[in-house]
Amino acid sequence: MFENGDIIAFLMQVLWIAFIFGFMFFGQRIQMTQISALLERNLLSFKAMRNKSFETAVKHIEKVGKGKNVKRKIKEFFLEYVTIIPTNLDPADIVDKIEHIFDVRDYHWEEKVRVLAPKANVVQRKNIENILQGVYIVNVYYKMARHFFLLAKKTKSYMFMVQAQMLMPILMGEAKTFQKAIDAFIYGCPIGDGIGAYVAARMMEGHKIKKIAKETITAIVPFKGRTLHIVKARGPHGTCGKPERAIHEIVADRAGLGKTQITMIIMVDAGLMVEGDRRGEILVGSGAAIGGFGNERFRIEETATKYKIPLYCWIVKESLKDAVTAMRKEIIDSTDLVIDQIRKFIIKETKEGEHILVVGVGNTMGVK
Repeated sequence: MFENGDIIAFLMQVLWIAFIFGFMFFGQRIQMTQISALLERNLLSFKAMRNKSFETAVKHIEKVGKGKNVKRKIKEFFLEYVTIIPTNLDPADIVDKIEHIFDVRDYHWEEKVRVLAPKANVVQRKNIENILQGVYIVNVYYKMARHFFLLAKKTKSYMFMVQAQMLMPILMGEAKTFQKAIDAFIYGCPIGDGIGAYVAARMMEGHKIKKIAKETITAIVPFKGRTLHIVKARGPHGTCGKPERAIHEIVADRAGLGKTQITMIIMVDAGLMVEGDRRGEILVGSGAAIGGFGNERFRIEETATKYKIPLYCWIVKESLKDAVTAMRKEIIDSTDLVIDQIRKFIIKETKEGEHILVVGVGNTMGVK
């Protein structure tokens, strides 16, 4: 016969085993419920942020453009717009195909903005394009967060729920960056990505400018017996221009007419920093410093290779938030240092009588 103490000990063991098995079977489900409730609250906040960005854009466009049915037109023309990259199964002429698709996309946005804001001037229309791109990106991030949450909820997968929990703050952080960028686009102030354009503007200041490609200008600047051809997007509205076409036009023109050829290409652009880097830090290297899908870089590299021209770059480090919001002091302060380094490099590496091409890459909003 069992004594009372043995029975109590036996029952305690049974209860402990039952608790362990209960936790194994129901612990994850309890955690999933908690995570799901947290993600649902975050998603509601995310949706409110998306809606606020949309309403901010609508109010600004209605104010400057005097258009009608602005909300409906934004949803119809821009919010769900899709750009399908050409297939690369046959790589022949793939860059031409990519450029064609992007030209069609740019034409669509330009023409629809005219319809959306008929009373806006050229500068306001280009800035509205930037505003709508910010709204578009915020909406994309919201839809991605919603997708991962609903997928986890639908499959009742603990791993999917944990992944959604990890991705949510990242996606919300990126969306908040572009939400803040919309304010910079509304006021048309220079953004961090425009540091290359600002350097070029400073170097061409006081000299005659002319159009060289779509939304792109150039100026000829004498310097220490050399001739600098400075290129940047045309401001002060928000555009990156077509630097790759400007580079090809200038290089091919001088090579084809028996003139002194371009002996060096220097590019200046913003570059994303990683954790631990210092904002405004300057990197010097070789190659085409330009973002985008890659077709612009291909054209620049193609031109430099064809004419055997050395290609150098100056990069100013900054975060994504720095790049798309109002230009910070640390980035502005790097301008004089970049210009000074470029001038010293030109004196050291080139001879009198040579022609050098300096290209300021980036969105030139707020920079003439």
